[in-house]
Amino acid sequence: MQQPAIDTVSLYVNSDVELDLLVGPLDSHDGSRFSGYMSREHDGKLRLIHALSGRRSVYPWDLPRGPVLEIRTRESGRLWRVAYTNPDWRRRP
Repeated sequence: MQQPAIDTVSLYVNSDVELDLLVGPLDSHDGSRFSGYMSREHDGKLRLIHALSGRRSVYPWDLPRGPVLEIRTRESGRLWRVAYTNPDWRRRP
């Protein structure tokens, strides 16, 4: 992930704000979506976790390596809003 995207997701560490990351090549129409909640592990790494249920079967995963095209956020009961868009990427109609 590029630093501006890391700075954006860092704002939501250990919060109840859901994140939706769109990752893919800069020349792509769309990419892969990763959704979940941001947490910081004991080793300092940022990770996404799909649910905040606390169930034993819910595991965090590392952040994607590819360029982040867009980050959207959603607070409980609210609509999605765009928090970051890669300046080198333009969504095609």
